Amino acid sequence: MTSIEAFAAKYDDRGRPINEVVDCWLLEKQISDFLGTQVFSGVMIADLMVGDRLVDIIPPDVKDGFYHLMGAQAATRADIERIILEKAHDSPEAVMGLMNKIQGQLGEDAFVKAVGHAAHLAPSGSQEGWDIVVHHHDFSQYVQVKVYSDPYEAIEALKDLDEKVDAGQIHDGADVVHSVDFAVNSDIYENVSHKASELGLQSHVLNLGATRDELRSQLDQAVDHASGAPLHHFFSELLVNVETVAALHAAANAFLVYKGAKEMAAAIEDTTYSTLVSTGGLLAAHGTDALVVHAFMFAGLEKAAAILSGPGGTLIILGVGIGVRGLLRRVADRRHVARRLHSGNIRLSNLAEAVAAC
Repeated sequence: MTSIEAFAAKYDDRGRPINEVVDCWLLEKQISDFLGTQVFSGVMIADLMVGDRLVDIIPPDVKDGFYHLMGAQAATRADIERIILEKAHDSPEAVMGLMNKIQGQLGEDAFVKAVGHAAHLAPSGSQEGWDIVVHHHDFSQYVQVKVYSDPYEAIEALKDLDEKVDAGQIHDGADVVHSVDFAVNSDIYENVSHKASELGLQSHVLNLGATRDELRSQLDQAVDHASGAPLHHFFSELLVNVETVAALHAAANAFLVYKGAKEMAAAIEDTTYSTLVSTGGLLAAHGTDALVVHAFMFAGLEKAAAILSGPGGTLIILGVGIGVRGLLRRVADRRHVARRLHSGNIRLSNLAEAVAAC
Protein backbone atom coordinates (compact mmCIF):
# COMPACT_ATOMS: atom_id res chain seq x y z
CA MET A 1 0.00 0.00 0.00
CA THR A 2 1.33 3.45 -0.96
CA SER A 3 0.97 6.43 1.39
CA ILE A 4 -0.67 9.58 0.00
CA GLU A 5 2.64 11.46 0.31
CA ALA A 6 4.50 8.82 -1.69
CA PHE A 7 1.69 8.75 -4.22
CA ALA A 8 1.79 12.50 -4.68
CA ALA A 9 5.57 12.59 -4.95
CA LYS A 10 5.55 9.88 -7.59
CA TYR A 11 2.81 11.18 -9.89
CA ASP A 12 2.41 14.96 -9.40
CA ASP A 13 4.91 16.13 -12.03
CA ARG A 14 4.25 13.80 -14.93
CA GLY A 15 1.14 15.40 -16.39
CA ARG A 16 -0.64 12.07 -16.88
CA PRO A 17 -4.44 11.60 -17.00
CA ILE A 18 -5.91 10.69 -13.61
CA ASN A 19 -7.47 7.46 -14.89
CA GLU A 20 -4.07 6.27 -16.15
CA VAL A 21 -2.43 7.14 -12.83
CA VAL A 22 -5.12 5.30 -10.84
CA ASP A 23 -4.92 2.25 -13.13
CA CYS A 24 -1.15 2.15 -12.70
CA TRP A 25 -1.46 2.55 -8.94
CA LEU A 26 -4.02 -0.27 -8.66
CA LEU A 27 -1.91 -2.49 -10.92
CA GLU A 28 1.10 -2.02 -8.66
CA LYS A 29 -0.96 -3.08 -5.65
CA GLN A 30 -2.32 -6.13 -7.51
CA ILE A 31 1.18 -7.13 -8.55
CA SER A 32 2.40 -6.79 -4.96
CA ASP A 33 -0.50 -8.87 -3.60
CA PHE A 34 -0.11 -11.47 -6.34
CA LEU A 35 3.64 -11.83 -5.88
CA GLY A 36 3.33 -12.13 -2.11
CA THR A 37 0.68 -14.85 -2.32
CA GLN A 38 2.41 -16.76 -5.12
CA VAL A 39 5.84 -16.64 -3.50
CA PHE A 40 4.45 -17.93 -0.22
CA SER A 41 2.26 -20.65 -1.75
CA GLY A 42 4.94 -21.67 -4.24
CA VAL A 43 7.57 -22.20 -1.56
CA MET A 44 5.17 -24.27 0.57
CA ILE A 45 4.02 -26.44 -2.34
CA ALA A 46 7.59 -26.93 -3.57
CA ASP A 47 8.62 -28.06 -0.07
CA LEU A 48 5.79 -30.58 -0.01
CA MET A 49 6.69 -31.86 -3.48
CA VAL A 50 10.42 -32.18 -2.80
CA GLY A 51 9.92 -33.84 0.57
CA ASP A 52 7.00 -35.71 2.06
CA ARG A 53 5.89 -33.00 4.46
CA LEU A 54 6.92 -29.46 5.34
CA VAL A 55 9.09 -30.79 8.15
CA ASP A 56 10.95 -33.76 6.68
CA ILE A 57 11.61 -35.71 9.85
CA ILE A 58 11.65 -39.19 8.29
CA PRO A 59 14.34 -39.50 5.61
CA PRO A 60 13.27 -41.16 2.33
CA ASP A 61 15.63 -44.12 2.85
CA VAL A 62 14.05 -44.83 6.24
CA LYS A 63 10.56 -44.71 4.73
CA ASP A 64 11.66 -47.18 2.06
CA GLY A 65 13.23 -49.40 4.70
CA PHE A 66 10.03 -49.55 6.74
CA TYR A 67 7.94 -50.23 3.64
CA HIS A 68 10.21 -52.96 2.27
CA LEU A 69 10.23 -54.70 5.64
CA MET A 70 6.58 -54.26 6.67
CA GLY A 71 4.69 -53.60 3.47
CA ALA A 72 1.37 -51.74 3.48
CA GLN A 73 1.26 -51.37 7.26
CA ALA A 74 4.18 -48.88 6.98
CA ALA A 75 3.10 -47.13 3.77
CA THR A 76 2.72 -43.59 5.14
CA ARG A 77 4.50 -41.29 7.56
CA ALA A 78 1.62 -41.67 10.03
CA ASP A 79 1.95 -45.47 9.84
CA ILE A 80 5.68 -45.30 10.55
CA GLU A 81 5.24 -42.91 13.49
CA ARG A 82 2.50 -45.14 14.89
CA ILE A 83 4.79 -48.19 14.75
CA ILE A 84 7.63 -46.32 16.46
CA LEU A 85 5.31 -44.96 19.17
CA GLU A 86 3.85 -48.42 19.86
CA LYS A 87 7.37 -49.74 20.45
CA ALA A 88 8.25 -46.70 22.57
CA HIS A 89 5.21 -47.34 24.76
CA ASP A 90 6.25 -50.99 25.19
CA SER A 91 9.86 -50.56 26.30
CA PRO A 92 13.25 -49.15 25.25
CA GLU A 93 14.25 -52.70 24.31
CA ALA A 94 11.33 -52.91 21.87
CA VAL A 95 12.47 -49.68 20.20
CA MET A 96 16.02 -51.02 19.96
CA GLY A 97 14.77 -54.25 18.38
CA LEU A 98 12.80 -52.30 15.80
CA MET A 99 15.81 -50.10 15.00
CA ASN A 100 18.02 -53.15 14.51
CA LYS A 101 15.53 -54.64 12.06
CA ILE A 102 15.19 -51.44 10.06
CA GLN A 103 18.96 -50.94 10.22
CA GLY A 104 19.43 -54.26 8.45
CA GLN A 105 16.83 -53.32 5.86
CA LEU A 106 18.60 -50.02 5.23
CA GLY A 107 21.77 -52.01 4.57
CA GLU A 108 19.94 -54.21 2.06
CA ASP A 109 18.46 -51.18 0.31
CA ALA A 110 21.89 -49.52 0.16
CA PHE A 111 23.35 -52.65 -1.48
CA VAL A 112 20.55 -52.80 -4.07
CA LYS A 113 21.04 -49.12 -4.96
CA ALA A 114 24.80 -49.60 -5.31
CA VAL A 115 24.46 -52.63 -7.62
CA GLY A 116 21.62 -51.32 -9.75
CA HIS A 117 18.66 -52.85 -11.54
CA ALA A 118 20.14 -56.37 -11.59
CA ALA A 119 19.80 -56.65 -7.79
CA HIS A 120 16.48 -57.63 -6.21
CA LEU A 121 15.36 -57.97 -2.61
CA ALA A 122 14.15 -61.38 -1.46
CA PRO A 123 10.37 -61.72 -1.89
CA SER A 124 10.00 -62.23 1.87
CA GLY A 125 11.67 -60.38 4.72
CA SER A 126 12.02 -63.71 6.53
CA GLN A 127 13.81 -65.44 3.64
CA GLU A 128 16.26 -68.00 5.08
CA GLY A 129 19.95 -67.44 4.34
CA TRP A 130 19.87 -64.65 1.74
CA ASP A 131 18.44 -61.16 1.40
CA ILE A 132 19.32 -60.13 -2.17
CA VAL A 133 19.76 -61.89 -5.48
CA VAL A 134 21.79 -60.33 -8.29
CA HIS A 135 20.98 -61.74 -11.73
CA HIS A 136 24.14 -61.82 -13.82
CA HIS A 137 24.32 -62.96 -17.45
CA ASP A 138 25.02 -66.62 -16.70
CA PHE A 139 24.41 -67.07 -12.95
CA SER A 140 22.56 -65.69 -9.91
CA GLN A 141 24.54 -64.25 -7.02
CA TYR A 142 22.91 -64.57 -3.58
CA VAL A 143 23.88 -62.13 -0.83
CA GLN A 144 23.17 -61.96 2.88
CA VAL A 145 23.48 -58.44 4.37
CA LYS A 146 24.42 -57.80 7.99
CA VAL A 147 25.00 -54.48 9.77
CA TYR A 148 26.92 -54.79 13.04
CA SER A 149 28.99 -52.60 15.31
CA ASP A 150 31.04 -55.61 16.48
CA PRO A 151 32.99 -57.54 13.78
CA TYR A 152 32.95 -60.69 15.95
CA GLU A 153 29.15 -60.78 15.79
CA ALA A 154 29.46 -60.68 12.01
CA ILE A 155 31.96 -63.57 12.06
CA GLU A 156 29.54 -65.68 14.11
CA ALA A 157 26.76 -64.93 11.65
CA LEU A 158 29.09 -65.82 8.78
CA LYS A 159 29.97 -69.17 10.39
CA ASP A 160 26.27 -69.95 10.79
CA LEU A 161 25.68 -69.05 7.14
CA ASP A 162 28.48 -71.36 5.94
CA GLU A 163 27.08 -74.24 7.97
CA LYS A 164 23.62 -73.82 6.45
CA VAL A 165 25.03 -73.61 2.91
CA ASP A 166 27.07 -76.80 3.47
CA ALA A 167 23.98 -78.56 4.84
CA GLY A 168 21.86 -77.57 1.82
CA GLN A 169 19.38 -75.72 4.03
CA ILE A 170 19.16 -72.57 1.91
CA HIS A 171 16.76 -72.43 -1.03
CA ASP A 172 15.40 -70.12 -3.70
CA GLY A 173 12.00 -71.62 -4.22
CA ALA A 174 12.57 -75.30 -4.96
CA ASP A 175 16.25 -74.80 -5.88
CA VAL A 176 19.07 -75.32 -3.41
CA VAL A 177 21.44 -72.36 -3.11
CA HIS A 178 25.06 -73.56 -3.09
CA SER A 179 26.82 -70.22 -2.52
CA VAL A 180 25.93 -67.08 -0.58
CA ASP A 181 28.09 -63.95 -0.34
CA PHE A 182 28.19 -61.99 2.90
CA ALA A 183 27.96 -58.16 2.82
CA VAL A 184 28.85 -56.08 5.91
CA ASN A 185 29.10 -52.37 6.70
CA SER A 186 32.33 -50.74 5.59
CA ASP A 187 33.62 -49.85 9.08
CA ILE A 188 34.02 -53.56 9.97
CA TYR A 189 34.65 -54.92 6.48
CA GLU A 190 38.45 -55.18 6.76
CA ASN A 191 38.31 -57.03 10.10
CA VAL A 192 35.60 -59.43 8.96
CA SER A 193 37.26 -60.14 5.62
CA HIS A 194 40.63 -60.80 7.27
CA LYS A 195 39.18 -63.09 9.95
CA ALA A 196 37.04 -64.99 7.43
CA SER A 197 40.15 -65.67 5.36
CA GLU A 198 42.02 -66.91 8.46
CA LEU A 199 39.17 -69.28 9.33
CA GLY A 200 38.87 -70.57 5.76
CA LEU A 201 35.19 -69.67 5.52
CA GLN A 202 33.88 -70.17 2.00
CA SER A 203 31.46 -67.25 1.72
CA HIS A 204 32.92 -64.22 -0.04
CA VAL A 205 32.83 -61.08 2.16
CA LEU A 206 31.56 -57.93 0.40
CA ASN A 207 31.79 -54.26 1.39
CA LEU A 208 28.37 -52.68 1.82
CA GLY A 209 29.81 -49.23 1.05
CA ALA A 210 28.22 -47.52 4.06
CA THR A 211 29.14 -47.43 7.73
CA ARG A 212 26.78 -48.47 10.51
CA ASP A 213 26.73 -44.89 11.83
CA GLU A 214 25.71 -43.55 8.40
CA LEU A 215 22.79 -45.95 8.25
CA ARG A 216 21.90 -45.50 11.90
CA SER A 217 21.90 -41.69 11.89
CA GLN A 218 18.94 -41.51 9.50
CA LEU A 219 17.02 -43.99 11.62
CA ASP A 220 17.87 -42.12 14.84
CA GLN A 221 16.45 -38.95 13.29
CA ALA A 222 13.09 -40.59 12.59
CA VAL A 223 12.85 -42.37 15.95
CA ASP A 224 13.91 -39.29 17.96
CA HIS A 225 11.23 -37.18 16.34
CA ALA A 226 8.42 -39.71 16.60
CA SER A 227 9.12 -40.67 20.21
CA GLY A 228 9.90 -37.33 21.79
CA ALA A 229 11.55 -34.53 19.80
CA PRO A 230 9.06 -33.00 17.34
CA LEU A 231 10.99 -29.71 17.18
CA HIS A 232 14.37 -31.32 16.46
CA HIS A 233 14.32 -30.31 12.78
CA PHE A 234 11.50 -27.78 12.95
CA PHE A 235 13.53 -24.58 13.00
CA SER A 236 16.13 -25.69 10.45
CA GLU A 237 13.38 -26.55 7.94
CA LEU A 238 11.58 -23.28 8.70
CA LEU A 239 14.78 -21.24 8.27
CA VAL A 240 15.41 -22.67 4.80
CA ASN A 241 11.92 -21.70 3.66
CA VAL A 242 12.15 -18.22 5.18
CA GLU A 243 15.45 -17.62 3.39
CA THR A 244 13.88 -18.72 0.11
CA VAL A 245 10.85 -16.47 0.60
CA ALA A 246 13.04 -13.48 1.50
CA ALA A 247 15.19 -13.96 -1.59
CA LEU A 248 12.14 -14.17 -3.88
CA HIS A 249 10.49 -11.10 -2.34
CA ALA A 250 13.74 -9.16 -2.69
CA ALA A 251 14.12 -10.23 -6.33
CA ALA A 252 10.54 -9.21 -7.17
CA ASN A 253 10.90 -5.78 -5.54
CA ALA A 254 14.31 -5.24 -7.13
CA PHE A 255 12.73 -5.87 -10.52
CA LEU A 256 10.03 -3.27 -9.81
CA VAL A 257 12.71 -0.76 -8.81
CA TYR A 258 14.62 -1.54 -12.00
CA LYS A 259 11.49 -0.94 -14.09
CA GLY A 260 10.84 2.36 -12.30
CA ALA A 261 7.58 1.13 -10.78
CA LYS A 262 8.76 1.44 -7.18
CA GLU A 263 11.15 3.59 -5.17
CA MET A 264 14.12 1.96 -3.44
CA ALA A 265 12.97 2.88 0.09
CA ALA A 266 9.49 1.50 -0.56
CA ALA A 267 10.98 -1.69 -2.08
CA ILE A 268 13.14 -2.32 0.99
CA GLU A 269 10.20 -1.70 3.32
CA ASP A 270 7.87 -3.94 1.28
CA THR A 271 10.48 -6.71 1.13
CA THR A 272 10.90 -6.62 4.89
CA TYR A 273 7.20 -6.64 5.68
CA SER A 274 6.37 -9.25 3.00
CA THR A 275 9.05 -11.53 4.38
CA LEU A 276 7.79 -11.13 7.95
CA VAL A 277 4.20 -11.77 6.84
CA SER A 278 5.19 -14.89 4.90
CA THR A 279 7.30 -16.07 7.83
CA GLY A 280 4.23 -15.96 10.05
CA GLY A 281 2.30 -18.06 7.55
CA LEU A 282 5.15 -20.55 7.24
CA LEU A 283 5.43 -20.77 11.01
CA ALA A 284 1.72 -21.58 11.28
CA ALA A 285 1.91 -24.20 8.52
CA HIS A 286 5.06 -25.83 9.92
CA GLY A 287 3.59 -25.81 13.41
CA THR A 288 0.43 -27.54 12.19
CA ASP A 289 2.49 -30.12 10.33
CA ALA A 290 5.08 -30.85 13.00
CA LEU A 291 3.18 -30.35 16.25
CA VAL A 292 -0.49 -31.10 15.67
CA VAL A 293 0.12 -34.42 13.90
CA HIS A 294 2.60 -35.37 16.63
CA ALA A 295 0.09 -34.46 19.35
CA PHE A 296 -2.62 -36.55 17.70
CA MET A 297 -0.28 -39.54 17.54
CA PHE A 298 0.65 -39.26 21.20
CA ALA A 299 -3.01 -38.91 22.15
CA GLY A 300 -3.85 -42.10 20.27
CA LEU A 301 -5.95 -40.22 17.70
CA GLU A 302 -4.48 -42.17 14.79
CA LYS A 303 -7.32 -41.42 12.37
CA ALA A 304 -6.94 -37.67 12.89
CA ALA A 305 -3.17 -37.96 12.46
CA ALA A 306 -3.67 -40.01 9.28
CA ILE A 307 -5.95 -37.32 7.83
CA LEU A 308 -3.36 -34.60 8.43
CA SER A 309 -0.63 -36.85 7.02
CA GLY A 310 -2.53 -37.48 3.79
CA PRO A 311 -3.64 -35.33 0.81
CA GLY A 312 -6.49 -33.84 2.84
CA GLY A 313 -4.05 -32.77 5.51
CA THR A 314 -1.89 -31.07 2.90
CA LEU A 315 -4.82 -28.85 1.94
CA ILE A 316 -5.53 -28.10 5.60
CA ILE A 317 -1.89 -27.18 6.25
CA LEU A 318 -1.77 -24.96 3.14
CA GLY A 319 -5.05 -23.35 4.19
CA VAL A 320 -3.75 -22.60 7.68
CA GLY A 321 -0.58 -21.03 6.30
CA ILE A 322 -2.38 -18.92 3.70
CA GLY A 323 -5.05 -17.86 6.21
CA VAL A 324 -2.52 -16.74 8.81
CA ARG A 325 -0.50 -14.96 6.13
CA GLY A 326 -3.63 -13.10 4.97
CA LEU A 327 -4.38 -12.00 8.53
CA LEU A 328 -0.82 -10.81 9.08
CA ARG A 329 -0.90 -8.98 5.75
CA ARG A 330 -3.90 -6.98 6.94
CA VAL A 331 -2.11 -6.17 10.19
CA ALA A 332 1.02 -5.11 8.29
CA ASP A 333 -0.99 -2.84 6.01
CA ARG A 334 -2.22 -0.96 9.09
CA ARG A 335 1.24 0.57 9.35
CA HIS A 336 0.22 3.04 6.62
CA VAL A 337 -2.84 4.02 8.63
CA ALA A 338 -0.69 4.46 11.73
CA ARG A 339 1.76 6.54 9.72
CA ARG A 340 -1.00 8.84 8.50
CA LEU A 341 -2.42 9.17 12.03
CA HIS A 342 1.00 10.06 13.36
CA SER A 343 1.47 12.63 10.61
CA GLY A 344 -2.00 14.04 11.26
CA ASN A 345 -1.33 14.32 14.99
CA ILE A 346 1.84 16.28 14.33
CA ARG A 347 -0.05 18.68 12.07
CA LEU A 348 -2.79 19.13 14.68
CA SER A 349 -0.18 19.82 17.34
CA ASN A 350 1.52 22.38 15.12
CA LEU A 351 -1.82 23.97 14.35
CA ALA A 352 -2.73 24.13 18.06
CA GLU A 353 0.63 25.74 18.86
CA ALA A 354 0.10 28.27 16.07
CA VAL A 355 -3.40 29.13 17.36
CA ALA A 356 -2.10 29.50 20.93
CA ALA A 357 0.59 31.88 19.74
CA CYS A 358 -1.92 34.20 18.09
